[in-house]
Amino acid sequence: MNFYYFIKSILIIIFYLFSKTKRYMNLLILIIFYKPKTILEIGVYNGLRAKQMIEAAKIYNNQIIYYGFDLFENFYKEKIVKLQSLRNPLSFRLLKM
Repeated sequence: MNFYYFIKSILIIIFYLFSKTKRYMNLLILIIFYKPKTILEIGVYNGLRAKQMIEAAKIYNNQIIYYGFDLFENFYKEKIVKLQSLRNPLSFRLLKM
């Protein structure tokens, strides 16, 4: 058991407990409970949750396999980020710019 990652994960869980994003707390609790060796995440965004989930999984396993998929991997790097506030989904043609 890696106590560094355990303490770090518990502190993050406590942080989420008192924040507006309590749903992320459940991810870490489930990872600590089930001790996965492989994690699949759809919708990575900036990777913060990926890092937290991998660290929580490293409490019990040193070698974690992580798969992260994001539909808009170039979405945040280009001009399209200005269109993010639109409520209607963009067509595929607009995303290809």
